Amino acid sequence: MKARRLVSLVAATLVALAPGTWSTITTWYVGSSASCTFNGDGTTKDCAASSNAAGRWRGFSAVNSNAASILAGDTVCFVGDNQAESAALVLKSGSAGLPITYTGDCAGQTARPKLARSSGTSTEFIGTDVSYVKVDFLQFTDSLSTNTEVIKFLATGTNSTDIEVGRVMASNALATAATPLHCIWFTSANGKTFANIDIHDNEVYSCGTAGTQNSDGINIEAVTAGLRVLRNKAHHNYNEGIDISAGGISPRVESNLTYLNGFSGIKVHCGTGAVSGSPVFAGNVTWGNGSWGFVWNDWPNTFFVKNTASGGNVTLPYGPATGNFGAAAIDSPNTGTCARTGNTYQDNIFEADYSAGAVRIYVDTKSVFEAGNPWDGNVLGQTGAQTTLLYFSADTGNNVTISGFSTWATGAHAHDQNAAPAWSGGAARNANGRITRPSALSAAGVATGSYTDVFGRAFVKSVGGVEITSQWQNDVARAAAGTRSAAGTRTAAGSRTAAP
Repeated sequence: MKARRLVSLVAATLVALAPGTWSTITTWYVGSSASCTFNGDGTTKDCAASSNAAGRWRGFSAVNSNAASILAGDTVCFVGDNQAESAALVLKSGSAGLPITYTGDCAGQTARPKLARSSGTSTEFIGTDVSYVKVDFLQFTDSLSTNTEVIKFLATGTNSTDIEVGRVMASNALATAATPLHCIWFTSANGKTFANIDIHDNEVYSCGTAGTQNSDGINIEAVTAGLRVLRNKAHHNYNEGIDISAGGISPRVESNLTYLNGFSGIKVHCGTGAVSGSPVFAGNVTWGNGSWGFVWNDWPNTFFVKNTASGGNVTLPYGPATGNFGAAAIDSPNTGTCARTGNTYQDNIFEADYSAGAVRIYVDTKSVFEAGNPWDGNVLGQTGAQTTLLYFSADTGNNVTISGFSTWATGAHAHDQNAAPAWSGGAARNANGRITRPSALSAAGVATGSYTDVFGRAFVKSVGGVEITSQWQNDVARAAAGTRSAAGTRTAAGSRTAAP
């Protein structure tokens, strides 16, 4: 093994592990089994001239058989597409400050390599009891007929820490699946846990089996500290877009986009462990899912700010039979472990076409909810004929309705806004669920020109009709990031000005 690593010194970096000891950080290369005639020694990206000569490995099985050569700080670089794998790639632990990186971001390679299983019933990338691992810049395109996940981390014999999954695209359209098979999955057994988990800038889509709701785009369990879920896109999955049954100390869920999933866009609950510190749920955008936009169960003391949710008012072929739900559900099923209270809800946009409110609070009465959770500066809207904005399941006599909104929007809620149905009611939606035309501007007698509604969507009325100037999710994302004045509506630029 020493001789092999010395061969790589030309392209390697020397790193001091401790006084008087050194190791090389090496980049290893792997391509598909069909890309080269011979299996090389992994030290160059070219094909080997003979067996075990300088050249790239052939397939996942070659990476697994050379696992002893892959040391802390090394990089395994995937060269070109590899869509005919029969083996799962077994991830290996690095060490603190020296993770092992599995990536497609190799010198001279600008596109993500496409990886897929052609046979088998196990996960494509599996990391069991591993720590200090990074999976980066790869695309997984599985479509097997039997059970398989894409990337799975399992903590079962020891706790795992410092794992990063970033810039990954993953789909997993299965013909049949009896158990949940998520595209990116952190799961545990025997009371083991994860810490310092960073999931960012990924796109997960079509995860699961048509006609069943058993698989999420991203599913995260048993994180005790350092959870970061940032800037991910989850769409067209057969259950939740993102499902987090974890949290730990000061988790962050920010700037994720979820849409057209079979159930909710983002579901958050603490699972079996406590959530503490200063959690943040901010800047997330969700629309057109089969059920709720956000299911917010029981994280306490969270800054829930600048999020945008359009309720599940699009019927999906892989979602519920009828797709009308609210923008957000606030519940507390784990009150013995994570009593949901102390959350700050500010500068969010919630719209829906749902009889039980744009937002539904399941457990608390109105007075209990208001006393324990600051709420102000939020926009609430019903897009159809429904009139309830905030629905209290335990206190329906005190629901906040459109007719009673002026009473609600005083004092602690003085900056809340009712998105008038005249703007969003009756608006046509295209096949992707985006609002394309506000009925209010279609009315006779409305002058031609430019208009902006309370959601910050810019419209132009011309002689030929009314058109939206940019896509729905881009508009609401920009509005959610805007600033707020004492009173007013959001403009297309994302800031609030004086009320017209």
